[in-house]
Amino acid sequence: MGLHILGTGQCQGWMHHHDLWSVPGYNLLHYRPWAIVLPAFVLWSIVRRRAVGWTTIALLTPLLLAEPALFGYDVARWGRTCVELWYPFGTRQAFWQIYDLLPLALVLAATYRPGRNVVRTAAALALLGPLLATAGDRDRPVPLSSPEACRNAARPALRSEDVQVQAVAGMPEHERRLAYLCAMRDYNTRFPGSEPLPGSAEERSDTILLHEGRRACDDERRTAPRSARQPTLQHYVYLCPDVAAVRLQEQKRTRARAAEEYKRERAKVRAFCERQVPEAVVRPVRQYTDVLMGDLMRAYHVGEAAEGTHDGEMPDDLVVSEGGMATVTTGTEDRFCLTVRAYRHEPPPDLDGWERVVEVGFDSPDGKTEITQMGTSAGFPAVTVAGPGRYRLRLHVTGRGRPDPSWGRPAQRHLLVVYPGESEKLEVLK
Repeated sequence: MGLHILGTGQCQGWMHHHDLWSVPGYNLLHYRPWAIVLPAFVLWSIVRRRAVGWTTIALLTPLLLAEPALFGYDVARWGRTCVELWYPFGTRQAFWQIYDLLPLALVLAATYRPGRNVVRTAAALALLGPLLATAGDRDRPVPLSSPEACRNAARPALRSEDVQVQAVAGMPEHERRLAYLCAMRDYNTRFPGSEPLPGSAEERSDTILLHEGRRACDDERRTAPRSARQPTLQHYVYLCPDVAAVRLQEQKRTRARAAEEYKRERAKVRAFCERQVPEAVVRPVRQYTDVLMGDLMRAYHVGEAAEGTHDGEMPDDLVVSEGGMATVTTGTEDRFCLTVRAYRHEPPPDLDGWERVVEVGFDSPDGKTEITQMGTSAGFPAVTVAGPGRYRLRLHVTGRGRPDPSWGRPAQRHLLVVYPGESEKLEVLK
C-alpha cells in the first residue's frame, strides 16, 4: 500500500507530531539535549544527588520520546504505510532519530539500574500501549477523496461575502474535510485518463494535504510566513472558517486602502496631464483629458473594427486607419497623457510643442465613436460630435520613446483633434 492511497483518518501520529514544533522551546531542545544534560551534570558534580538525574530524565523523556511514541502508534495501527510517511528517505533518517535517544539512555543508566521485574513491566507496557491506544481511538474515518466522492461533496463557492464563510462553518467537520480535499484536487481541471503532474495535489495523499491545510490555518493564526506550497484561502476555508473570516476582512481592508491610494495617485497624474495641455486655437465642442496605459498591445483605438476583421500584429506606424477604426501605437505599456478635442468644423493646425502631427480619416456610421483599448471603452466621451459620417483624426504626439522622468509624470503626451472631413488619405503635418 503506497502513500497515494492514504485516507484522511490514517497516520494521526504523523499528522499531530508537527504540532510539537509549535510548543515553545521544543524545536530548540529536541536537537540540543546537551542544553539540559550539561547543566544537570555540573549540578550533580556539586550536590552528588540522584534527584538531579531523575529530574533530567523527567525533562528528557517527553522531549525525546514523544515522536517515537507517535511513530509507534502509527505503525501499530497502519503498518508500513505510515513508515513510508515518517521516513521517506529510508533507514538513515530512522537511525538519527534512534541516535537522539542516546542522552536519555546514558542518564538513565547512570541514575538507575532496573531489576528483572522492572524490565518485564516496561516490556509489557511497550507492547500493550499501542494496542490500548488503537482500541481507544474510535474516531469515525473520513471517506477517501476520489472523483466519485467529490462529485457529490458539498462545496459552497467562496466569495467575498461573510455569508459564504458562515455556510462553510455550518457544515459537519467530515464534510468540510472532504470539501477541502476536493477543492485541492479539483479533478475537473484534469483531462480524463491523464496522469497527475509530479508534486501536484492529486499526487499527494489525503493525510499530507490535510496536514498542509492545518499548517496554513496555524500560520494564519500566528501571522507566520506561509510556504508557497501551502493552500490558499479558497482552500483552507473549509478547515478553519473562523480564520478565513478574519483573513477575508483583512483582505477587504487591504483592497480598500489600495483602491483609495490608486485613486489618489491617478488623480495626481491626471492633474499633471491637464496642466500639460496647450490652449486651443479654436474652442472645441468637447474636450477631455485623462491618463491611459499602453497595455500589452501598446496601442489604443478610435472606433471599433468591422465585424470579421482581425487586427493582427500592430504595425510600426504611428497611426493607421481602416474603415471605422484608427489605431494609434504608443510604443510603451506604461502610462501616457491623452487629450481629445471634438469639433463640428475643421480647426486650423497648431504644430507648436509637438514632435509629430499626422492626419488620417475614418468612418463613424452611428456618430458615437469612442476611444477603446482591447475592445473596451477607455472612459472618454464620444469624439464624433457632428453625427454619423466621415471624420478626420489629427494626432499630435510628443515624448514618444522617452523614459518617464518619474512614476507619476508620463513623458509621452497625445492630443487627438477630431472633426468632420471626407478625405481618406494620410497626411504628415510635422
